[in-house]
This record gives sequence, structure tokens and C-alpha cells, in this order.
Amino acid sequence: MKEPSYTQALRESWRLTWEHKSLWSFGLFALLLGQLGITELLFKVGLSSRTGEIGGLWKYGFALLDPTNWKELLSYVAPNAESIMSFVWLIVVLVGLAAVLLFVAVVCQGAIIHAAAKYTKSSRDLPSEADAWHTSVKHFWTLLGLNVLRKLVLFVTALAVAWGAIYGAVNPGAGSLVFLLTVIFAVLIGIVLSILLVYASGYVLEEEYTFIESITAATHLLSDHWLVSLEVGVMLLFMNLVLLVLLFGGLIYLFFLPILIGANLGAMLGSAEVVRAGGLFGYMLFGLYAVTLLSVFTVFTNTTWTYLFMKMHKHGLASRIKHLFRK
Repeated sequence: MKEPSYTQALRESWRLTWEHKSLWSFGLFALLLGQLGITELLFKVGLSSRTGEIGGLWKYGFALLDPTNWKELLSYVAPNAESIMSFVWLIVVLVGLAAVLLFVAVVCQGAIIHAAAKYTKSSRDLPSEADAWHTSVKHFWTLLGLNVLRKLVLFVTALAVAWGAIYGAVNPGAGSLVFLLTVIFAVLIGIVLSILLVYASGYVLEEEYTFIESITAATHLLSDHWLVSLEVGVMLLFMNLVLLVLLFGGLIYLFFLPILIGANLGAMLGSAEVVRAGGLFGYMLFGLYAVTLLSVFTVFTNTTWTYLFMKMHKHGLASRIKHLFRK
């Protein structure tokens, strides 16, 4: 059998993403969970090393658990039964909305992985969106556990790097070495665990493994293909740079250009409403472009990882670096 290549993986993943646009709606919600692989990890490490902050949703979670914030918020509530009940209902609605969004995001992520796996196994035969959705719903709690574990890995990694950055700033001498070692170890451990959880999700959806079984199987798969996994992560990291270029181009042509046209027309016509309309149109156009692009890219990255997981799981996949050294 001909050995699958990275070029083939990218081509097949893009074909699946482009030809089955119904998956874009899944990608829209799956992007709420962040990217699979090492890109999100490296972004958080870079942010923590420069600012000493953890970033992400964790700071909002800590803010919610801070009693001082609740006391300040309750100070705006009138001391009567009607206001208190309205406040309680508002909290219940917001918590319920967050729970629904979390459920939909996890299920959509699983649906993309399941659809990509079926596409890879059955020669471009894509299961229906309903089948992919129901399969993902069946494994919701296991997928949720893997996502929570992945977020904890990202949090601990960012926390370690933030501590190293603060320690290095306070102790300029030995602190710089401690910071460098902290970043290296945190990145290595974070990369291993991030990729591990990607493969674990594949085992949950395709082999119906339990939480522990999926992690155990993913550990064996990663140990056999660690260099390939790292190469794929770096390859998708460069694809993220392409994404940033596309977003920057959209920012110039879809955001600033309508504002510029509106400003010039407003100056000619002497109307402030034309300027506001140009700004509003620019916001709406760029927002639609950015959300669509991010949704498509989320589907593409998830299907790429799934395609390579299926190939490594079923047939094996040789490292390109090893191939070059052999030559």
C-alpha cells in the first residue's frame, strides 16, 4: 500500500472541508473550545512569557469565584424581593446558556472528528450530519472530560511559564536560566499531552473506548509516532500563520476600506450618518469574514489531525525527517 504523505493529508482534509460545507456550522461552535494540537499551547506560552498572565477563560473563572466581585455586583441590586429574584433568574439563565454552548461545542467537535474518520475509512463517504451528531452526543461526557483535561494542561503550562517569567524578572541573574528551563520543560510536556488528547478523542469516537482506555491507547500511538506527531503540529502551526495573513488582509480590505470610503463620502456630502454607516458596514463585513474563516479553519485542522490519526492507527505513517536523513 502506498504510504500516505503530509501533502495527501492536507489535500484530503481540505477537500473534505470545502466539499462538505455543512461541517462549517459545526466548526463555528467547535472553535469555542480552541484548536486541537500545539498551536493554542504555544500561543498561551508566548502570552505568559511576555506578560506573566495566564490568559484564556481562567481569569474570568477566578473573577467569578472572587467574593469581592460578587459583593460589588450585589450592591447594585435593590434590597427587595422582586430585584433579588430577577438577579437570581439572570444568573440561572446565563449559567444555562453557558452550559448549552459548552454542550453544543463539545458535540460539534466530536461530530467533525467522527465525520472525518468515516470519510478517511470509506473512500470519501461522509456520514450524515445527524449520524455524526448522535455519535458525538453518545460520547459527550468522555469528550468533555478530555477537553477539560486539555484545558487543565494548557492552564498548568501557562501557569508554570508565568511563574518563570515573574521569577526571572525578580531575579535577573539565575532567574533567566530558571525561566528558560521552565519554558522548555513546560512546552515539551504541554506538546506531548496536547497531542495525546487529540488521539484520545479519536479512540473514543472510533473505537468507543472509555476515558482511561482512550488515554492509554493514545499513549501507545504517540510513543510509536512521536516525531510524525510533532511534524504535523509544526506544519499546522505554519498554516496558522497563513490564517493570520488572511485575517490581516480581511482587516485591511473588509474593515478599513468601507470606513475610508464612508469617511470620504461623508466629508463630500457633509453627513455624519454616512461615516457611521461605513463603520458599521466594515464591522459587519469583517466580523462575518473572520467568523467564517475561523470556522472553516477549525474544521480543516480537526480533519487533518483525524486523517493522520486514522492513518497512524490503521496503517502507520513514516516521518518525513527520518526519510530525509535516510536519503
